[in-house]
Formats: sequence, structure tokens, C-alpha cells
Amino acid sequence: MESTGFALIPVLFFGLFIIIALILYSVSKKAEEEKIARFMRFALANGLSFSPNLGSGLTGSVGFFERMAAQYSSSAGFLTKYRAFQPVGGHTTTAKYIFEGKFDDCEYEAFHFQYTTSNGKSSQTHYFMVASIEVPGWFSRVKIGEEGFLHGIGKVLGMQDIQLDSSHFNEMYLVQGDDEKAVFDLMHPQMMELFMHWNPPGFQLDGNRVVIWKHGILREDFVEYSLKFLKEFWVLVPEYVKQDRRGGRA
Repeated sequence: MESTGFALIPVLFFGLFIIIALILYSVSKKAEEEKIARFMRFALANGLSFSPNLGSGLTGSVGFFERMAAQYSSSAGFLTKYRAFQPVGGHTTTAKYIFEGKFDDCEYEAFHFQYTTSNGKSSQTHYFMVASIEVPGWFSRVKIGEEGFLHGIGKVLGMQDIQLDSSHFNEMYLVQGDDEKAVFDLMHPQMMELFMHWNPPGFQLDGNRVVIWKHGILREDFVEYSLKFLKEFWVLVPEYVKQDRRGGRA
């Protein structure tokens, strides 16, 4: 009888493990459903569209692995337009919780982005909140961040540190760009005040896209903040700059 009792112990532990796993899955699924419902309400209240993930249009008849492959492929395609931007550039792992909208001539979107790195012994997942606008026209590359934030990246790419006409701004931010005159045209006093007020954690402009990003899991306050900042940014871009860039001169 004792041997029978001992034999039952692994079975009991396995059963307990299965029960705990099912409970955790149920809790996680419920939390995900609540988050998606909350995001949908937020999007509706702010005139935005929302998709939980890039495979949202798949039918229920699609198998699990087919669905995962389709979502990965969709993420890779969606992130193609962000290849020139940090931290997304060079990584095509997961993009989800996509908010989209439009103001003036700009297409807005915000999303959650994550990728995983591994050293062979352990792995780490990196989470980011990303927002962007696609603007009419083509702009030379500009990066603005806290001192040391983008410095190494810009140096590797051959970008120059630019000192603007505000010592306070220069103390707060590192400014790099391909075209110094274009940077001065863009970063006039009112624009510098906008940056110092909103303090975007990471700002990049390249071609027809403006991107800001921040570490962490996507939240509604970042979507709201990024939408307000990017709207004000575009309003403050001088009209002569917009017209020049619409003409195709970078």
C-alpha cells in the first residue's frame, strides 16, 4: 500500500500543475479581454479605430499555428515602414494593440511593440509604446533625445550634433540631423518650447514619418499624449517648410 501511495504523488503533482496552469490561463485571458474592451472604449471616445492585433481579421476556422504564422507575417509587413527608426528598426517580432486615426493631412497610429533577446542562457523581452504620423512631404533625418539617449546611434550613422539657439534646450536635449539648415528651420523657438513642455522621450523624423516612443507596455495615456504632441508638432512646422518638403526637396 505504501508503494502505491508514493506512486500516486507524481500524478497528484502533475494534476495540481495542470489545474494551476488552467487557472493562470483563465486569469490571463480575462485580463486580456478586459484590456481590449477598455482600449476599444478609449478609441471610440477619441475618434480612433482600434485593432487588438494584426491578425484580427482571421476567421475562427484557422488553426492555432496558422494564426500565429499569419500574425507574425502581418507584424513583419506592418513594421516595414519603421525600419529606419529606433527601437523598431532591425526587429520584427510583435506589434499589437493598434490605434489609428487622421488629422489634417496626417495619418496617425500608435501601437505596442516588443521583441526578445537571448544570450543562450537567458532571454529578455523588451516592451515599447510607439506612435507616429505619416505626413505629406519628405523630410531629412532628425533625431532628438536626452543627452546620451541617441548619441551613439547617430554617431554610427554619421549624423552631426547640432547646437540650437537656446542654451537651456541644448542642455536638455541632443539634436542630430543630416541637414543643419533644415533642423534650424524646423526647430524654431516655439517648437523648442513645445518639446520642453511635452518632453517626448524619443523623437525621430525621417522621410514622411515622425515617430515618438517610450519604454513600457502600451497605455491609453501614451496614446492620448502622443496624439496631442504630434498634432501640435505638425501645426508648428512652418508653412514654408511644409511647402518645400511637399515639393520633394529633402
